[in-house]
Amino acid sequence: MASGSTLFFTTTLLILCNLTNATNPGLILTLVNNCPFTVWPAIQPNSGQAVLERGGFALHTLTHHSFPAPNQHWSGRIWARTGCTYANNHFSCATGDCGNRLECNGLGGATPATLAQFSLHHGQNDFSSYGVSLVDGFNVPMTVTPHEGKGQCPVVGCRADLLATCPERLAFGTEIF
Repeated sequence: MASGSTLFFTTTLLILCNLTNATNPGLILTLVNNCPFTVWPAIQPNSGQAVLERGGFALHTLTHHSFPAPNQHWSGRIWARTGCTYANNHFSCATGDCGNRLECNGLGGATPATLAQFSLHHGQNDFSSYGVSLVDGFNVPMTVTPHEGKGQCPVVGCRADLLATCPERLAFGTEIF
């Protein structure tokens, strides 16, 4: 758990939540792509929450994209879509696809996709929570790391490339799936 100041998520995609300043307690989310390929981050809010950054965009290798989180409670998930192509006015992704759209606009993603899940709170006694989940499968290594926050907030996530050790019969793209 992190206090309402900052969080940071890395994967070989990385999300950084940073306190903007003492007079404006908003959070800045920064997604960093450390993968050796372009990823298309997707953002899905929980029910009743605001859609951030229209729900998705391209993020090239070794680049980042920052945007503000709402100044009130926000919860949702962020994942990296991979293997995306755009041809003949058709956008699609091999993993994490959200209805063949670049901007997911609140839609969820197809499996497999490693998820970063957030519940961001504001206020001195409110705590934000974060985690990395493989409930929808695995497509990229990902970690969440608190940044400039208060308290003892651990790094969470999966830094290993699980695809390298996954039995072929269980891997995405085999006849089983």
